[in-house]
Amino acid sequence: MSIRVTDQGFGPVPAVTYVPLAEIETHQGAVDLAQTDAPEALIPYLGALTTIRVAFPAFSDGRAFTIGRRLRALGYTGTLRGVGPVIAD
Repeated sequence: MSIRVTDQGFGPVPAVTYVPLAEIETHQGAVDLAQTDAPEALIPYLGALTTIRVAFPAFSDGRAFTIGRRLRALGYTGTLRGVGPVIAD
């Protein structure tokens, strides 16, 4: 089950079609990143991406949080989503 967490509360996640980083050329606004992918690979596409989903392979693996922070530092202002066993803190 997917749950969207916002400042206003919890809700359903809208349907989005994601492509893996290896297929970024075919994106329709959304891409999947593994916790080992370099967010800098998305620099040429950041203006066209509306959603980036980053994998959390285990609840104790926080690399996806670091990727999210790096994407924001690169200027990405779109939606960031986590997928996997994420624990809200």
